Amino acid sequence: MIAQAYQQALAEDQRLCILRVLEASPQYTANTATLEIALTSIGHPIGRTAIEAQCQWLADANLATVTRTLDGAVMVVQATRTGTEVATGTITRAGVKRPSASE
Repeated sequence: MIAQAYQQALAEDQRLCILRVLEASPQYTANTATLEIALTSIGHPIGRTAIEAQCQWLADANLATVTRTLDGAVMVVQATRTGTEVATGTITRAGVKRPSASE
């Protein structure tokens, strides 16, 4: 039970971190390689497959859009307006950690 709650909290924080990186990026866009570097630098050293799964979750929740290059090798993620509002704490969405006041 505790392990499951921890995994859920971790996933919610990873999603928030992805949205925050996108919100700070030009055109609110990054590829998963860039996201992997950014997440590792802020304490979430997860692999690209896990990042892609989180990005797909964000897309399913209409917080981001996901596209792939023609050969499918690179996933490009762009925050939606709602995604940027969640990243800044203006609004909240279930499944994404709410930023604390000091963040």
